[in-house]
Amino acid sequence: MNLSSLIKAILIASIPFQILRFLAGVTEKYLKPFEGIHSEMVENSFRSRWSLQSIVLVELLEIALPAFFFALILPFIPLSGIKAGIFFGIFVFFVGSMPQMVIIPQSIKLPVNFVIIHLFWQILKNLVVFGVIGAIYRF
Repeated sequence: MNLSSLIKAILIASIPFQILRFLAGVTEKYLKPFEGIHSEMVENSFRSRWSLQSIVLVELLEIALPAFFFALILPFIPLSGIKAGIFFGIFVFFVGSMPQMVIIPQSIKLPVNFVIIHLFWQILKNLVVFGVIGAIYRF
């Protein structure tokens, strides 16, 4: 594993990730997927989305940690470059995000449009971020 490539991948992948995160927030504002969720939870969600603590936590959990695991398993993936990144992004989606959004609504009442919008933005973020990371590891 090349540490300089890992750091470069994390820094460069953070840019489209934050752009997509912003666009997801804009879509949530207009599509209102939070209708039916207690207003206190929604207010806290919007308020804390752009706090430094939230940004650092999201960067660690959604970019740095998966990029590290991508670097570890890259030699075992039969693909390379962007294709390997997209494959890993789809894998992370089906192992991480999809089960979470299927299980959580079973215990907490969430609107269907919230689940669909969340899944859409999560797969899009995974494809873009891991495509970028795969492209960086190719060089």
